[in-house]
Amino acid sequence: MSSQVFLNVFKRNWHFLVLLFVLLDSSYSYWQHLHVALDGDLAALVLPAPWYQQVLRDPLGLHVLLRHEVYAAPNRFFAHLLLSSYFKNVPLLLQRWFSPIDSVYQACAWLKIVVQVLLVYLLGVYISGHKNVLNKSFLAAVILIVPIFQTAGFNNQMGVIDKSVTYTVFYAVPLGLLLAFFLPFYRAAFNKTPLTISAVGLGLLLLLAVVLSLNGPLVPGVVVLICPWALWMVGRRNAVANSNVPLYAKIRGAISSIPWAMLLCFGLISAFCLYSLYLGQSNAENLTGGTISLLERYSRLPLGIYEQLRIKLGLPLLLLIVWLNVYLIKRQPTTPEGQRLLTVAKWLGWFALAYILLLPLGGYRPYRYYILRRDVIIPIVLGLIYFYGISTYYLMTHLSGVYRSRYQIGVVAYLVVFMIADKPIVSDNNACEKEMLSKLAQAPERIVRMPDNCTIMSWSIITNQADSEVNSDLLYFWHVTKEKKLYYQQPNTW
Repeated sequence: MSSQVFLNVFKRNWHFLVLLFVLLDSSYSYWQHLHVALDGDLAALVLPAPWYQQVLRDPLGLHVLLRHEVYAAPNRFFAHLLLSSYFKNVPLLLQRWFSPIDSVYQACAWLKIVVQVLLVYLLGVYISGHKNVLNKSFLAAVILIVPIFQTAGFNNQMGVIDKSVTYTVFYAVPLGLLLAFFLPFYRAAFNKTPLTISAVGLGLLLLLAVVLSLNGPLVPGVVVLICPWALWMVGRRNAVANSNVPLYAKIRGAISSIPWAMLLCFGLISAFCLYSLYLGQSNAENLTGGTISLLERYSRLPLGIYEQLRIKLGLPLLLLIVWLNVYLIKRQPTTPEGQRLLTVAKWLGWFALAYILLLPLGGYRPYRYYILRRDVIIPIVLGLIYFYGISTYYLMTHLSGVYRSRYQIGVVAYLVVFMIADKPIVSDNNACEKEMLSKLAQAPERIVRMPDNCTIMSWSIITNQADSEVNSDLLYFWHVTKEKKLYYQQPNTW
């Protein structure tokens, strides 16, 4: 009898255990983020360095449009503004409770975990259709995707929250905002309900459209692929239904059938994203470090796909469960929801293919030798996580009998693999870097010779003191050093 009572209590309150698990997982992720070293782009973007000052003076890139100027990142104003403003203020605020050195790492960790929680929340809403964090369907959706967000483990292959806080701001943040932008349109389309947006909501969406288009390298390409297609699909339904009317009337009817809020928002963001892509052609960063022909870029793409799938098990496992879920849905009795999911899978596949084929057009960077790398495929990874979540949730509620039990056991085992893979960051944590910063702060010299045990706010060892100029300015601004101190690194110093 007591076991039955316990079972009944568990059935009524299991969602609180799920919420506890999510909180514990988020706490673990925060702890992981706290132990990541600083990246080599941070100082130049925060101050900013001279080569990044123009973008903050020209928010809309008008100097490119009107004066044909070429400078760094002309179409990424809002990402630069966010990163610079955040790291000029938050570390100093945190110094009320932490040392100057610790405040920097705390600022990085808090920014990353907030972005991660935002993405998990939005994906939970997309999958479950509920916004309430205590809703059982929402929590069931969230627990399916939380372990997929890898801080270590498979991060180098499919990490959404990059170890680099700079990449997090330039890649994950805009995509999180884009998910928020698409949410009202997605819910109306998926639930087949009228699109209703208040005047205030519409104003915010239009403002967000401008912010998104000038906010990181990924959003313009994603928007140009999705928004015109979505408008076409909505208008096409009307055109097909009125196939016998004259062409002019058919076009006018197709346009008028699109909800005006959708037409306005998608039209504006598409136009601004096309403008952003135009501005990107004048990005000075794409003109340095050498270049290769477009044909050579496309020839490297297949090997890039292979390398991305080869390095870890995470991405192949995600693709495998997506394929398995599609197969199982096809084997189930036909339902409207199941058919919608199969349609989503089809369009997700076409999006991934088109997106990958567009990547070589974005230029060449030496650190992306094979064009395709974890940072540029985040939109595809998020799409796969979403479909895995929504299709798994569907199957766990539609499979029957022993098949449901076996499937649920398989899903638990799948999640355990991801949880085990996300081991604590040990070998490449920031302990050495923090020690170096402490020694730099305590050194009496204005030019300090440091050991080369690890990088210090850089992608590589700094052997020339001049290369530490920007880092030194920011460390002084953060009160890590009491005066500006240049440094260089050599072996066997200490």
